[in-house]
Amino acid sequence: MLIGCAGWTIPPTNTDRFPSAGSHLERYAAVLPAVEINSSFYRSHRPDTYGRWAATVPADFRFSVKLPKTITHVLKLSGVAHALEVFLLEVASLGPKLGCLLVQLPPSLAFDSTIASDFFGELRLRFTGTVACEPRHASWFDAGANTLLHDARVARVAADPAVVPHAAEPGGWTGAAYYRLHGSPKMYYSAYPEDYLSLLANRLATSSAAGKTAWCMFDNTAGGMAMSDALGLLGQLKATSSQPVFTSKPARTNLPTSGVSLLAAPAAAPQTHLVQLSLPLKDRNGKALPQRLFQQVRKELTEQFGVVGVCSRISENGSTGEVPRESTRDISVVYEITSEHLDREWWSQYRSNLERRFRHEPIPIKAGLLTFL
Repeated sequence: MLIGCAGWTIPPTNTDRFPSAGSHLERYAAVLPAVEINSSFYRSHRPDTYGRWAATVPADFRFSVKLPKTITHVLKLSGVAHALEVFLLEVASLGPKLGCLLVQLPPSLAFDSTIASDFFGELRLRFTGTVACEPRHASWFDAGANTLLHDARVARVAADPAVVPHAAEPGGWTGAAYYRLHGSPKMYYSAYPEDYLSLLANRLATSSAAGKTAWCMFDNTAGGMAMSDALGLLGQLKATSSQPVFTSKPARTNLPTSGVSLLAAPAAAPQTHLVQLSLPLKDRNGKALPQRLFQQVRKELTEQFGVVGVCSRISENGSTGEVPRESTRDISVVYEITSEHLDREWWSQYRSNLERRFRHEPIPIKAGLLTFL
């Protein structure tokens, strides 16, 4: 169970509940197990900023990150492939502490099955972790929209205040429950009474006991009530629930390293492998390689593994952005594959096949463990 607030501001009325030393985030994370990053909705953050935040918090702390308004409110979920890739490259620096992506939709955005299916399909090609969606138009709460979210493995947020009665209950994918509370009766200001928090604690404990990850984020921050409510709920859960409020698992260190390099230090179970395959977009003479080569690779990997993610073009030193005019060799496209098994022999043979196909170009393959799927 992951309880937290929209942002890690600690109001003066609650400072006695937190350590006095450290940054605001360090102090916040010493008490609460999760936080929702809302600033990402308004502006982008550098990958090293996300990395610094991740390094500040305990290993079992989790971030939920809100998608940019460019994707949800400006583009309205259409034509978002590039914006998604930029955003996901930024938040990837959170590593296994990235617990969820939050998709909050504008109240005016009605459900369109084609647009919604295309959008969540694009997102799922690039991200396999938990996704929660907070629609705010009544059309998103019928059976068709619920089925689409379920099939896309997207949990529908249980929100308060609710735009329709069904909006107060979790929906969509049932593998996670995400409660998002804005304050009632006065949005962003009102605190929640103790009996409401007691009922909420029971619901979260029930979800957790059923094997779901249960999130509860308080967004009634304008009057400083979010922190008081989060601490109150956390206290009730710790006092009454047999389920852990958040779980810390021992790290796994048994991944063989011969033949591949680790993307990051092995983290907690379950053991799921991430393999990144980088292909050059240009040959030794700076000439663009035919698109059919990349289409064939995508087809082969999809047939072998199912879902394949495709990252933005990345230079060998890790930087992103526009391709310099003088650059001829430093740009690649990166395919990401997740699998429960890492067949090194298969990857070795496939690398040799690709190097012949790409005219003996060296094909980098990296593998490591994922724990936040």
